[in-house]
Amino acid sequence: LVEAGLKRQILLEDVPALAPAEDTLRNVDLFVRLLQEEELAGSAHPLIYATLRSYWPQLVAMQILNVVSYLLRLLAPFVLKHVLIFQESQNKAASLTTETAHTGIAAAFGLVILGVIALFLDSQISLFKARLTLRMSSALRGAVLARGLDGRIEVPGDKSKRTACGDAAVYNIISFDVGASIDIIWVLLEIWAFPIQFFAALTSLFSQVAWAVVPGLATILFVKGMIFVMFYLDGVYRDRLYFAKDERLGRCEEGFLNIRVLQMLGWAAQHEKVILAAREDELRLTRFRLWMQKIPIALDKCLPELTAFATLSYVVTSHVQLKASLALPVIAMIKQLIGPTGQIPVWVNKYKVWRSAYDRTNSFMGFSKGCSLQSQMPDAKGQPTANPRVLENCSFAWQSGFELKHISIDLTAGNRLILAGKEGQGKSSLLMALMGEMPQRAGSICLQRPSSMQL
Repeated sequence: LVEAGLKRQILLEDVPALAPAEDTLRNVDLFVRLLQEEELAGSAHPLIYATLRSYWPQLVAMQILNVVSYLLRLLAPFVLKHVLIFQESQNKAASLTTETAHTGIAAAFGLVILGVIALFLDSQISLFKARLTLRMSSALRGAVLARGLDGRIEVPGDKSKRTACGDAAVYNIISFDVGASIDIIWVLLEIWAFPIQFFAALTSLFSQVAWAVVPGLATILFVKGMIFVMFYLDGVYRDRLYFAKDERLGRCEEGFLNIRVLQMLGWAAQHEKVILAAREDELRLTRFRLWMQKIPIALDKCLPELTAFATLSYVVTSHVQLKASLALPVIAMIKQLIGPTGQIPVWVNKYKVWRSAYDRTNSFMGFSKGCSLQSQMPDAKGQPTANPRVLENCSFAWQSGFELKHISIDLTAGNRLILAGKEGQGKSSLLMALMGEMPQRAGSICLQRPSSMQL
């Protein structure tokens, strides 16, 4: 390619074809096919369902490994308790029975083995999740590019600003929104496992400290409530930040392409102020998001100690002798309880971030909201689907007073429709209405408007 590029312009034909067995290509092909099936079926969330259908065996396998890993970590405090009881018996300088010695030594070896297994499982699960995330993101990016090549994309954001920041918005979709659109899959899997993890940890802790679990749980809920609010605000401002980034990059692109015109008209300085104002707005939102992300991290660092203090303080006030064989396993169980409970604010934050990224990606890929794509795509046999209603009792009007009233139209993909009539009866106006350029007064429209639509 480099040698050809030195001599002439590189063409698409110069790029070697990817091998049919190449992993990314196969994943993209499968994802695009399932995405089209979900569109034809009128799915409310075709991106999510296509992702789940593409990778459900890997997701199920990883979910099973997650549950097994968590139960093994929850078993470790019980084994630790036997080790500490054995150590306390030794410290008393009393003679140990053979059974006590065997139990203590077996518990020590078991604790080491559990730690090794848990460490191995956690590392493999993290690696598997990273690989699976990369594959899902690559497949979604491939689908975005394939849809763009088909001309079925729509720039997200404020319609009045799409001319200025269209290319910049596309860059942000590919760079920032596609990856975030996958996060909801992990949230759904974590929510599925939450009841198992939470009740297993709560039952284990209750078996050791009884009602002393209540103040510890109250501490967790209070701190996590604060984190919940901060994560929610972070998700809200994430959406505003990326639209501000779209605006700033779009204004930079607009100034770069029209710098001569701006200088001739004396508007260069004013346009520079507009860019700087957009940048200042972007930085303000970035600073706010940093605060909303850093404070929860600090609270999470302190939470295990705060919870352990509340729980063990209640135990002491209940006149129960506090030993290492009780305190250390309880602290370990508290950490296991914090794990699933602490995910709730994170889920809210991820949902808000995902909602922002998903809506932008969904809009960019041209998915209509509230209407089925069956009205615009053929079925599996290549035939247009039945009753593809595009306009439903619509009325349009120009400011001059000309109106189109009570228009209902059925259109099917792959068919040619001839619009005939005398001069001045509204043929061109109807086409302008379909393009969205004639103001709509009434009725409903279910129509994708790709960027390549022209009159």
